[in-house]
Amino acid sequence: MTHVLPSQASPRIHGRGFWHRTWAMLLKEFIQLRRDRLSFAMIVVIPLVQLMLFGYAINTNPRHLPTAVLLQENSDVGRAIYAALKNTDYFDVIEQPRTEAEMDELLSAGKVLFGIEIPANFERKVRRGEKPPMLIIADATDPVASGSALGSLNQIVVTALEHERGIPVTTQLPFEIRTHARYNPAGESRLNASAAFHSATPTASLNARVRITLIDPNGTYVGDSRPQGLGNYGNLQIANPAAGTWTAYVYSRDSAHGGYIGPVLFGVSVARYTSFGRISPSSATLAPGGSVAVQVRTSTPAQPGDASGAIVVRSNPARGGSTTSTTVPVTLRSLIPAGNQTFSGTVTGGNGRAPISGQEFFYQLDVPAGQPELNATITVQDPGNQFGAYLIDPQGEAVAYATNMVPGATPSSPPDGQLGAQLHTLNPAPGRWRLAVVFAPVVSGNSLSSPFEVSVNQQPVPASAGGLPNAASTQLTAGQSYTYNVTVKNTGTAPEMFFGDARLPGSAPFTLGAVSGASDNLPANDNLPVYLVPTNSTQFQAQATTTGATPLLFESQFVGGDPDLASTIGTTASLSFADNPIATGEWDVLPVAYGTFGTTGPPSEATTTSASVVTSPFDAAVSSPTGDLESDSANPATSLDSFKPITVAPGQTGTIPVTITPSGASGTKVTGTLYLDDTAYFEFGSIQDALVNYPQADEVAALPYQYTIK
Repeated sequence: MTHVLPSQASPRIHGRGFWHRTWAMLLKEFIQLRRDRLSFAMIVVIPLVQLMLFGYAINTNPRHLPTAVLLQENSDVGRAIYAALKNTDYFDVIEQPRTEAEMDELLSAGKVLFGIEIPANFERKVRRGEKPPMLIIADATDPVASGSALGSLNQIVVTALEHERGIPVTTQLPFEIRTHARYNPAGESRLNASAAFHSATPTASLNARVRITLIDPNGTYVGDSRPQGLGNYGNLQIANPAAGTWTAYVYSRDSAHGGYIGPVLFGVSVARYTSFGRISPSSATLAPGGSVAVQVRTSTPAQPGDASGAIVVRSNPARGGSTTSTTVPVTLRSLIPAGNQTFSGTVTGGNGRAPISGQEFFYQLDVPAGQPELNATITVQDPGNQFGAYLIDPQGEAVAYATNMVPGATPSSPPDGQLGAQLHTLNPAPGRWRLAVVFAPVVSGNSLSSPFEVSVNQQPVPASAGGLPNAASTQLTAGQSYTYNVTVKNTGTAPEMFFGDARLPGSAPFTLGAVSGASDNLPANDNLPVYLVPTNSTQFQAQATTTGATPLLFESQFVGGDPDLASTIGTTASLSFADNPIATGEWDVLPVAYGTFGTTGPPSEATTTSASVVTSPFDAAVSSPTGDLESDSANPATSLDSFKPITVAPGQTGTIPVTITPSGASGTKVTGTLYLDDTAYFEFGSIQDALVNYPQADEVAALPYQYTIK
């Protein structure tokens, strides 16, 4: 191999070699173009065409943009500005709406690209130097068009003020232009994605939840449905969604980790914000620390229930800076009108976070004095959508409860769904009542939404005394049984269970029986003592006692959550609550150890609970094959085995045999009331087992009776 030393290498002429090669390449390309005449023509002609387009055809100064002008005052300045806008080539004033809502509809429908609002008292504030605002709403999907037009607007208004009305304009404008630019080409305000599936059960793994993730047209993650419990409905809403093709991922964990494998219903919809009222004044200029009172005029929803909206507040700084905005949430509620009323709602589902409620609906109605009864019927299209409903009196007490769930054939069987349920209360107190309809966290999963119907009336439920004695002149022999066939009609849309409950006048204390057992062990709380409060109760008292030295306290509440009471503290703790009446049905007593215990926790100890009520006395001389849930509840040795209510189909009439066996001295006059009650079982699939399958009752009809013992 031969090596050449640097001193022996041939010298290189760098500058001359570069230009020589460049010239050779250019000469080669020209020779090639001379042979390829089509390429040569394209190289020459296309730049010439582009030059002509950019120079003459493309106009970055747009003209004749469709515009709507809202004049809030009929002043000389307002008319001058309106005329100036009409005469300019930038804007074509094609609409003159009468309200802000009309202008918003024009913009949302794409009929105009600009909305210009001249507020009330504009001229007076200009002449006083108060710099009143002028609102400009622009469709900014074309930034070139909107930017050029907005830039020209200042000069148009200034010219109108100076030349038409003689208002001098100094270096500072005598008004303020507030611009609201809209960037959503489709005009949609909200994207709503939903999913429903079937697998959610109280024993399912949390990994069985189905999620939705949305990706916008730019490939950016914008959110997911974030389920927080065992709900089998997912929802994700995106405000001001970008126009274009979105991507949705609907997924669960893999089956090896308890994920859901099966069909999922998925749907997407869009909606636009609309105006729900007017605000006066619509704008104001505030000094630092200042405030202004505004009045909102709007209409409540067309049917009973709630509607949500927001008042948007925008602020523009006086000198430079950026525009800021915030919202004030508004909920509008329409009352249920007096008389017989029927209206509808739509259930979707919740995200499963709450153990009892998935989706809640609240209604209110004013009940005048002297009404014999208040009834409500809730009917669902899909019986798989479980719900519970409450009638809540003006004092805040839930005096009636119903559900469309009935116990299964065995304690381990899931509840059976019905198409509806009925609620009743007698002699409702005058005032504002509430009807709460609470759907369970787990819905049917058969659809993304399902309608339900609510009916309300104040008419007595048809019931017949069947010959019950109702006069002091009627004499019944002591020790002899007299049977009467009492009837009651089911006026609702689902089967209803009825029983008889005979009461005497006055009130008396009764010790309740714990239907789940009265004892509990701390700190495990392996049993939740549950007591059933009878109808017509006016006082509830509870007590918890520990065998250990650690003090305790307990919480006691109606199963619907209100009232929620706290006890005293000690080795014996107690509480008392009074109202007329108090909430009827399940109450629990939950004791806990009181104190600070460090990492070891509180010591183990046994507790015993008890509860009592004050209610109207029970008539032991009256009996029925249905049993009496109310008197059974007011018995320390309570057993619900004898409680067997009759079931009556919708629209049908049921018969309850009632037997009176008088007991007492001859000549004793007996007066009482036979209440016909219906019953419902607290049946929500995701609530703790301690509160499932216990019945509670509403009073449906009251039949007086009276006789003298012979």
